[in-house]
Amino acid sequence: MNKITPRTVVEGVGVVGIIVSLIFVGLQMRQASEIAIAGQYQERTAIAIEYWNTQLQLDISMHRIGNAVVEDWMVFPGLDKGLDATEVGRTVISVYRLLSLFDNLHFQYVSGLLLEPDWIPYREQLMRNLRAPETQFVVSRNPGSWRPSFLELCLNLIEVVKNENTAST
Repeated sequence: MNKITPRTVVEGVGVVGIIVSLIFVGLQMRQASEIAIAGQYQERTAIAIEYWNTQLQLDISMHRIGNAVVEDWMVFPGLDKGLDATEVGRTVISVYRLLSLFDNLHFQYVSGLLLEPDWIPYREQLMRNLRAPETQFVVSRNPGSWRPSFLELCLNLIEVVKNENTAST
């Protein structure tokens, strides 16, 4: 009969300790990686917002962007058809800048770096912004500009807005 000796118990506890510490190190490495990725995404968002801010200061950029989208703008429901190309460009750039910020906040939330109670007010603000036809236009015209999960959220919220509008009429 095998007798369990104190040495066997100590060795067993040691092995369990090593396994637990390796699991802990693995979890720390995964968390550090997720934080680094979120930091990179946030930095890219800051660069994008700075780009859009620069474009807002250049009439030629607003005019060029406005010319590129004005035909689609004229047939999209609910948009002001009296705007010239520069005003359309200014509106589109402003919406891109705003949505870039919300996309980053959504990424932080999905990554677990922004808690649910902190995300809810941002989601409500996004919903208010998606009630504007200009914001719906930018989301629908350029779906590849957004992360898939953010695009899905926006499209779902736009659907909620449309259903609210249908119910209220």
